[in-house]
Amino acid sequence: MNKRTSLMVAYDILQVAIGGATKTQLVYRGNLNFYTIKKWLSRLISKNLIEFHSGHRRIWSTTAKGIRFMSAMDRVLEEWDDGPIRLDEIAQEII
Repeated sequence: MNKRTSLMVAYDILQVAIGGATKTQLVYRGNLNFYTIKKWLSRLISKNLIEFHSGHRRIWSTTAKGIRFMSAMDRVLEEWDDGPIRLDEIAQEII
């Protein structure tokens, strides 16, 4: 089995958080552990890709910027085996 890149870990977490997810759901569905999820959530928050909602249930959800990031990653993954891609255009959409 290949080790996931940091971009793929971020993508997996954001995918689980679409529509909202608890930290436990992020850990299990994202194939992580409770130690590493703290680091990842901090990193994703600092990049405004995920947000926290406190209340009865503590929920994490993917932001609009996070959705754009995932969309750009989807295009990269689609093109990966099909030839060259324009990374400069994709990077502008993420920013």
